[in-house]
Amino acid sequence: MSANSHIKGHFIGGELVTETAATDNINPSDITDVVGRYAQGDAATAATALDAAHDAFGSWSTSPIQQRFDVLDAVGSRKALTSWHDSSPGRRASARSCAPPSC
Repeated sequence: MSANSHIKGHFIGGELVTETAATDNINPSDITDVVGRYAQGDAATAATALDAAHDAFGSWSTSPIQQRFDVLDAVGSRKALTSWHDSSPGRRASARSCAPPSC
């Protein structure tokens, strides 16, 4: 097995959500090679993710295109998982290693 046994969780609402149930991601060219273990969410996890997406939609959809690019680029580049919408009034701040527009 080439991947460690660490389960990769879900990033929901600016936080990493871990699950105990997981599924192996198998290398299709070598079915003995487990690439990683990924959390299996349940209905409650899906509902939480949908609520977080709904909450973030307003500020995300009205943010400048460059800011959205910077956030997606940071996440895609594994530089950081940002929770840019947590800086909105009334929201709690979460730990992050960079925040738009400085990502």
